[in-house]
Amino acid sequence: MATMRTGSARIFGWRLGALGSLCLAVALSAGCDDETEDGGGGGEGGEDGAGGSGTGGSDSEDEFADLPGAIRFANFVSDGAAGVDLDLYWGATLESAEFVDTVAYGDVTEYLVPRQSQRLLAQALLDEDEARYFLVEAGDRISLPDRFLVNTDEAFAETTRETVVLSGGEALIGDALVVTSSVVLEHRLETAPLGSAYVYVSSGAFNEIPDGDFVQVAAAGVCGPPTEPAIGNAGEAFVLDAGATGLYLSDANTDCATGSTVAEGTARTRQSYLLIGKADTYDLDAREAVLIDLTPGG
Repeated sequence: MATMRTGSARIFGWRLGALGSLCLAVALSAGCDDETEDGGGGGEGGEDGAGGSGTGGSDSEDEFADLPGAIRFANFVSDGAAGVDLDLYWGATLESAEFVDTVAYGDVTEYLVPRQSQRLLAQALLDEDEARYFLVEAGDRISLPDRFLVNTDEAFAETTRETVVLSGGEALIGDALVVTSSVVLEHRLETAPLGSAYVYVSSGAFNEIPDGDFVQVAAAGVCGPPTEPAIGNAGEAFVLDAGATGLYLSDANTDCATGSTVAEGTARTRQSYLLIGKADTYDLDAREAVLIDLTPGG
């Protein structure tokens, strides 16, 4: 599946308008606002220092507003030695963001309601249908936006339903953690025909494993199933018969003789799934597979 955003991709798409030079100098703080900030790097918004409506600023209930649509996050980020827990926020800075939750390694969140900051600077930077989110290592209260692991905006409509799969990437400097994110646009996927199931692949967690990243869907007694064209930014759909079990990610060049562990679950008729790669370490024998349901829009 194609990787959409890596590291701090698309941190700020500046649309300054009338705030122009006034806000540019303070874009990485909460300075251009209609309220006074009294928090530091991370603040004291909750018992763990990250909660409530804005982690380090005002407790105003309308600081963030709901947008339509839904989004969830799947954390399969390893640093090569172990899985990494991530903290998820709505907003642009740790000082003014709204803490959502800690996404533990291997977890897939429930679908979340996207939230848009109502601060003046945020309104100048975002379109009315956009929400900005970012992720940092769990417990990080000091990083500036250019060090966030993922930092991006998404546009939402009533029909929008997205799954963001997070995985580790190649460290460009030293041993710094790099996170890649791939967004599956579920609302653009087609429903599988009667008697069949569609299975999409997210194997980003295998990208740092030598000779381990070229995989395809296989199942018990099934090697090299037919495919449907790529759609919804999920890559091509592997077509399995309803009732198929023993799904796994097979090495594409071994006639399904090697691959990941088998995922739990059975393919049901007219259903769509995402078969996600998981690897605690960057080793061939560490590869696992996790099967989650998707909700196509078509």
